[in-house]
Amino acid sequence: MGLLASFASPLAADEPLHYEPAVVQVSGVVVVETHYGPPNYGENPESDRVEPALILLLDMPVIVEETPDDAWEWNETRFGVARMQMVDLNDLGLWKLKWQHATIEGTLFSAQTGHHRTDVLIQVSRVVEAGPIQ
Repeated sequence: MGLLASFASPLAADEPLHYEPAVVQVSGVVVVETHYGPPNYGENPESDRVEPALILLLDMPVIVEETPDDAWEWNETRFGVARMQMVDLNDLGLWKLKWQHATIEGTLFSAQTGHHRTDVLIQVSRVVEAGPIQ
């Protein structure tokens, strides 16, 4: 784990994480939240689609820091990030993690659309560890 720990970003709240392409590791409890989606994102609940989202409630809030070479203008420094929407572009089956404690690895990016439910999201590349909530 020593090599992996030196490769991944730190978990300590006083040491910032960085947006993609930096690879980070974060831990927390995976929960499911439901939000209104198209066409009106909650303005007309009777006709708006309900969209579930996997959210990682972090063990401790983190700072996510922008860097001068960030590729995306919407990546801005955020303090006290306590929850992140999990994005599964690699078909890792993240839904099986709901209601579990998990350590995941991936890259961070800022919310860009109405489907993004947290200010900072993590595109998960792998699940490092998962198990019951303790």
